[in-house]
Amino acid sequence: MKTDLFTYPRCIILFLRIKLLNLTSRFPPLPGGVLDEQTALLRRGQEVLGEIPLDQVTPAQARLNFNKSFSLLKSIGGIFEKVDSIRELSIPGPAGGFRSRTGTGTAARVYKPGKGTAYPLFVYLHGGGWVIGGLDSADNIARFLCKHVNCVVLSVDYRLAPEHAFPAAVEDSFAAVQWAVEYASELGGDPRRVLVGGDSAGVNLVGSQIARVNQSGN
Repeated sequence: MKTDLFTYPRCIILFLRIKLLNLTSRFPPLPGGVLDEQTALLRRGQEVLGEIPLDQVTPAQARLNFNKSFSLLKSIGGIFEKVDSIRELSIPGPAGGFRSRTGTGTAARVYKPGKGTAYPLFVYLHGGGWVIGGLDSADNIARFLCKHVNCVVLSVDYRLAPEHAFPAAVEDSFAAVQWAVEYASELGGDPRRVLVGGDSAGVNLVGSQIARVNQSGN
């Protein structure tokens, strides 16, 4: 992604329009596929950062660029809701698990909307094409769901490709859902009300779990 001489002033103008005029994303989308103000600013910001298209970089660089985008989103007015509590944990993984940043198993993050003990429990699987994304990139979505749905959210940091080939992400996600049902009460959730969802690649993982459950007859 090349940065021309007009990128910086465009970025500044968009930023000022959003901050001074309190402009927000328009819904439904504008005719002709024109980007809304916040998305346009994010796009310009990526250009300023010198971000290169994902298909032209290594997975490690793609993850770094992806994380920069979320930092930029916060700085230009992205909404990151406040919730009652957030904590990190490690979920026992399949076949004995693996070493994650929180210990042995699959890293995860739990969001609670209040002090209650029987909220619905939402197991969230992030998107990113099975290559990018994680707990931090899903943070704003998890916070939003926690607050506005009034549920406990368990965000799962399943293993990513290409370092961990298929079916690593599927196995991690399935193990996380099973664990969530078993330990829902300890998370402040209701084991009778457990929902699994996600975005993009995460939705695909949800579908694979449904298929797996159907095959097992459970």
